[in-house]
Amino acid sequence: AVSPDVECIFLNSYDTKQMASSAIVEAIDICKDNLKCFSITEGIVTKEILSALANCPNLRGLTLSMTKTHAGDADLAPIITSCSDLRWLFIDETSGLFRDASWQALLNDGACPNLEVLWVESTKNGDGRRNVARGDHDIIRRALNIRKDVLRLCVINPDTKLQSRFVIGGAKKTDRLKGEKVKREPDYDFMFGGW
Repeated sequence: AVSPDVECIFLNSYDTKQMASSAIVEAIDICKDNLKCFSITEGIVTKEILSALANCPNLRGLTLSMTKTHAGDADLAPIITSCSDLRWLFIDETSGLFRDASWQALLNDGACPNLEVLWVESTKNGDGRRNVARGDHDIIRRALNIRKDVLRLCVINPDTKLQSRFVIGGAKKTDRLKGEKVKREPDYDFMFGGW
């Protein structure tokens, strides 16, 4: 069904038992010169798929949502550095991508100069905090601030109200990359024999 003229590929709920990753890579390779949009929802993202996408010179949009990942952050970074016409990028928490290598890739000269929409969910919990942005926070701030004149929508690790935890050029209170302190649960030991 894929020809060299195909511009968009949307995969929803694909099962690797019925369609192997190699079939997706083959489809991308067939239309790589014209592919402008690629989306996987509820599927599996592999290194091979990301590598094939990095070879699509006209890719303008990428969505990875509710996916399982057999790839890493270093496999996503080449898309950011080589797809110079990328205009929107949506990566949600389930993909496990967008960490140090991806943020560093956004700092490279010439990487995604036309990026207008960036929605990234990539957090971790620990050290008494939750929703801490994955990656070096100084690099994240620099990567976003250099794009302040181009980005029209930037949502980083949205909270329950879909408010970004980092606002470009915002006040200090709008920088919530460090997440929130976890509220200590009350000690109920006294109720169970601690009297």
